[in-house]
Amino acid sequence: FFDQGGGAMAPTPTRVLYAFWLLGLLNNTAYVIMIAGAKDILPSAVGLVYVCNVLPGFAIKLTGPYWFHYVRYKHRVYCASLLMGLSFLIVALGQITKNAALSLFGILFCSAQGSLGEASFVALSAFYDSRKALTAWSSGTGFAGVFGYLWVSFFTLFLGLNFETSLLLALSLAAGFVAVYIFVLPEPEVQRECTVPPPEEALRLEPAMTDADDDHAADGGPAWDGPGDPTGGPGALSRTQEMSKVTSSMTVQQRVAVTATLWPYMIPLTVVYFAEYAMQTGTWAAIGFPVTDAQSRKLFYTLANWMYQWGVFVSRSSGMLVEPTRLRLWVMPTLQTCLLVLFCLTARYQLWYDWTLLAPCFVVGLLGGAVYVGALSLIAIEVPEQHREFALSAACLADTVGIIFSDIVGVGIQRWLYGVYDIHD
Repeated sequence: FFDQGGGAMAPTPTRVLYAFWLLGLLNNTAYVIMIAGAKDILPSAVGLVYVCNVLPGFAIKLTGPYWFHYVRYKHRVYCASLLMGLSFLIVALGQITKNAALSLFGILFCSAQGSLGEASFVALSAFYDSRKALTAWSSGTGFAGVFGYLWVSFFTLFLGLNFETSLLLALSLAAGFVAVYIFVLPEPEVQRECTVPPPEEALRLEPAMTDADDDHAADGGPAWDGPGDPTGGPGALSRTQEMSKVTSSMTVQQRVAVTATLWPYMIPLTVVYFAEYAMQTGTWAAIGFPVTDAQSRKLFYTLANWMYQWGVFVSRSSGMLVEPTRLRLWVMPTLQTCLLVLFCLTARYQLWYDWTLLAPCFVVGLLGGAVYVGALSLIAIEVPEQHREFALSAACLADTVGIIFSDIVGVGIQRWLYGVYDIHD
């Protein structure tokens, strides 16, 4: 990415978008494959599959912003790719040996991989045109919901192979994930006009950036691993190096303080994810025409999730089409909560009870995807550039918190509705 004279060459924007889209797709597909095969993995306790697929990821998103700066991006990508491959191998082995505990152990690796990849690449977008990169990433993750179900359906239903075979074939996805990072994603553009201020000004503007940080950088930090020597000579730093230097020099107290300022973006993310996953795990599992027929409930649940996934894909791809605002960001979770109440009442009293219910399932996906890409885009726009990398990584915790609470509440909603209709399967 440098010409022979040492000048910087801007990466092709389209190539950046392709890379982030593919990375989002591949990063989230493993999670979806495990969810799509939950009935095969543990037929009698699907909820346990969901729990195993979220808890390790929660731990990584909770702690990652406080140690990510010690691990270079490329090493995180290699680790995520390895975790993805291990998850496919271990779950497949568990299926072959009929060992449910081994399969659940493999799913833990999948959860860790998804969260490590998401938190890393969302943060990495800060070094590019953030809003475009985030929209491409979000669109790819949105299509992962469709692609993951298609992957399992193609090999198990169309080709007649078993689920474990589809997992072994999915090892190619793990290889593709790291290949896209190495061969497709360009390095960020180097901006040579960004110079280092005098020592006294640097100390005044950024107290955390001290001579000790220079020693840290020489020992392997900060976490950005740029190409060659992008400084352009004494007294000049690239924008990527300056941003990464600030992130790596933040103290724990500073990180907590910045995270606390992100509540306008994180609360809507938590609420919208709580509402949509409570619908999926609770109300949609207890709707069918008729509800007393297990196959009817399974059919509605499958189609409702298909509509939801398409809604997510459409809205997550709209990040550059709709200007995000805080008002819209807070209105959409409110609407999503209203849809949760609507589906609870519909499932209980069957006031609106036919296949047209699939339409609001699509809207649920639209709202969830729009809040995801909208919240991240607003962070990229409103958070000061020197804290943007950290803020994007820290905000990723919000959706996982919503999912954890929704799993608990969703089980209660499903049991309540099953009790109403005396369903015991």
